[in-house]
Formats: sequence, C-alpha cells, structure tokens
Amino acid sequence: MSLVSRFVGVGEIESANSSAKQPLWIALTISVPLTLVTWDFAEGIVGPLADDPERFGRMSIVYIMVISISFRFWSMIDTRVLQGG
Repeated sequence: MSLVSRFVGVGEIESANSSAKQPLWIALTISVPLTLVTWDFAEGIVGPLADDPERFGRMSIVYIMVISISFRFWSMIDTRVLQGG
C-alpha cells in the first residue's frame, strides 16, 4: 500500500498505522463470513469431485475447512499491507 510507505517516509507513523489497520479490518469483515459459508458447504463442494468419498471425502473436507481460514485472510491483506510495511 503506497499510503503506508508515504506516511513512513515523511515520519507520520501514527497515520501509517491507521492506514495499515483499515485493510486488516476489511479483510476480517469479508473473510470471516466467507470462511463460515465455506465450512457449511465444504461437503457439497467435495462430494461431486471425489472419486471415492469414503476414502478422500473426509480429508478433502477438512483440508478445505483449514485452508479457508488462512487463505482468504492473507490473500486479502498481503498485497495491501505487507507491500507498504
């Protein structure tokens, strides 16, 4: 985020912190509901794709549930905050 870099460059650390917090809160606001929806529909997503639902279905559902926690959150803030930090 160029605002964070600009604020740090001119010594306005408080403004830089404020600019870094906004994407974090927006990411949380969007990623938490999307993660909950993904958890609810994980079985419906995996079911048609699994050749052997007994063997791979449960592992795939758990994988989708775990990856949905971190992926959505980090993918929303990595290009915004971490570039300017």
